[in-house]
Amino acid sequence: MFRSKVRWILLAAVLALICAGAFLAIPAGLAQGGTQLPAVTGPIPITVTSYPFLDRLGPPRMPMFEAGYVEEEYFISGNSNVYTWDSNNNPIVRTADAPYATRIIVRRPGKPAKFSGTVWVEFLNPTLAFDLDRMWQLHYAQILKDGDAWVGITSKPIAILALKNFDPVRYASLSMANPLPPAQQTCGRLPGEPGYSSNTSKLYENGLIWDIMSQLGAMLKSDNPQNPLGAPATTVYGEGWSQTGGYAYRYLSTFGSGAVLADGSRIFDGWLVGGPTGPSSINQCVSAPSTDPRQHFL
Repeated sequence: MFRSKVRWILLAAVLALICAGAFLAIPAGLAQGGTQLPAVTGPIPITVTSYPFLDRLGPPRMPMFEAGYVEEEYFISGNSNVYTWDSNNNPIVRTADAPYATRIIVRRPGKPAKFSGTVWVEFLNPTLAFDLDRMWQLHYAQILKDGDAWVGITSKPIAILALKNFDPVRYASLSMANPLPPAQQTCGRLPGEPGYSSNTSKLYENGLIWDIMSQLGAMLKSDNPQNPLGAPATTVYGEGWSQTGGYAYRYLSTFGSGAVLADGSRIFDGWLVGGPTGPSSINQCVSAPSTDPRQHFL
């Protein structure tokens, strides 16, 4: 009974978000002629001394492997804008083309014929300062039953730090570095300064994730040979839990309608949100404009 109730709550959230997104205007300052694709490296080899960091708090992975699924890690890289708000509370580019590199975990049917064409892309939750696949834990059984794929993306610099602590060699190339020099930054501190926190460090930028997410979704729908699914997805849903539920709210309300493919269709077909805390900040130094009704559309 509990699982059934949770499932209906989550489905209702998907429908609400899809309907809400249908009334959003395309934000100013965003590319509308299609979204660039990231470079994809992988799958990253697994050896006895080098293997992916995975959330060990979740359910056993045996059901996934029994269902004929494979699990692979890839790195994606490219350039991402950092955004801020203009005087009318519309998003505008603050810093253009900042380089990034992050990782994704892909769980998909091992046989292409078993793939439904639907993929769930989860902002991995970094609340414990490392990646948690919380949404996967909630509905992995349905994903396996339907033949869907799932992609988890490391979404925040603090989680990249955890990966580097786990394996500094394997994850050496990953970065969400702040593109602004420290003198131009309006928040955060540097290591060694009183009150330093890796959550708002001047070395990193949380606001790189929006373009990264769009580029990943576009890659998953593409017939590019680097597509880690091995075939174009027909439907891409985004999802997030709690803190990254706030990421999902921010993405949909601010960037979702402007994130399009070359044919003008939206990259993400819907969103599944669990336990959101409200829309997250557009970058790590700027709060949401609380008086703007678009920040509270649900």
